[in-house]
Amino acid sequence: MPELSKEQVFGKKGFEIAYAVFRVAANQDPAIRSVLYSHAIGVMESASALDRDSFNKHLAGLENILRIIAESGLIRQNHSQLIIAELQNLNSAMNSAILPDNPAIELGNIFTPLPKQFGNSAIRQKEPREAKISVLPKEPKQENGEPKEVKESKKNSAESNVRREAILSKIRQAGSCRLRDIQEALPDISDRTLRYDIQELMVSGEVERIGGGGPATYYRVRRDTVISVPENGPKALSSPLP
Repeated sequence: MPELSKEQVFGKKGFEIAYAVFRVAANQDPAIRSVLYSHAIGVMESASALDRDSFNKHLAGLENILRIIAESGLIRQNHSQLIIAELQNLNSAMNSAILPDNPAIELGNIFTPLPKQFGNSAIRQKEPREAKISVLPKEPKQENGEPKEVKESKKNSAESNVRREAILSKIRQAGSCRLRDIQEALPDISDRTLRYDIQELMVSGEVERIGGGGPATYYRVRRDTVISVPENGPKALSSPLP
């Protein structure tokens, strides 16, 4: 028995699908029946001609209509599913059959190298790079049940509280102080840190600034701030210098 060609095999399957569609479309509304007939004939003809573009167009249209009328109860679900399955099988067979039957051509055997005096160098295929394994950053170690970052934050907060209490103590003792006086009393603290701490004390309402700026600026404890009174009685605040 002679072997059948692709056109004959696919044309026969396309005919079977078209015949099945004609059967289920016989009792449909004339408009639906006309569309089904058109796509069924298109599937049969494009399959026989190995026309993939036309086949895909009619396949999509026929599949969508079959699903719609099956969901609407106009045809049986199993009839719709059977025809769609045959369409998909034919589509898969046509896609694989269109590929060339000849063995793959080795293009590397076609080209010859240029003479060395023209700077010819062999072209090597790049070796595949090894996939880089992303390493997640390690979480900070915990000490005494707390993350390291939390512990450092608490430490810095405690140190700033000690510094600000020292600044307040100096201002209370003197009644009012210039920045230079505070710097001389606390030489181990940088000027930048002192300025920042004084600013924070003013924001919190514990210290107020007096004067127009520069050397004439003084700092004192706010009037409405509770101040501890020494045993010898309250100490008078010195008047700010002009």
